Amino acid sequence: MKNLHSFLILILVIVALAFTPVNATSGRVTIPATQWKETASLVRGYTGPSSPSVIVPVYPAASIPTTTYTGNDNGKTLSIVKNSIVKVQLEENPTTGYSWNITASPGIQVVSSSYQSSGMGRFGAGGIHTWVIKITGTGLQQFSGVYKKAWMPASHEDSTYILSFTSR
Repeated sequence: MKNLHSFLILILVIVALAFTPVNATSGRVTIPATQWKETASLVRGYTGPSSPSVIVPVYPAASIPTTTYTGNDNGKTLSIVKNSIVKVQLEENPTTGYSWNITASPGIQVVSSSYQSSGMGRFGAGGIHTWVIKITGTGLQQFSGVYKKAWMPASHEDSTYILSFTSR
């Protein structure tokens, strides 16, 4: 029974970590303490000396991105409210060696970065790279990227993406 309890706790921790956003620039988990709550007794039927608890991320409704920008928005300058959270989704095919190398001005925090293949089970299929970003500064802020092979020097033939925000 003790091994089963340990196994269930391990599974819960793995599931919680799988849904934890990672900061794309530092590779560290960056979730403010106000977005976490402790949930006790998640393992039903456990009768040990104290009920186990697991930390589970809880996101306030205001932190869920409501607007998604795509390649069609390249070059646009948008008016936005400070601390807004948005998604940027761009087509990518890392199996060819090409990927987006992004940069963001100091007033933009990259909350998470993920890639989803659109061709499940198809070798070499492309997909969508999604960044969740928070506009933390005021004034003109930029999120930009160059689509190239990471080991190759920049070239005028590389595809570029620039999305500017005027934050107030």
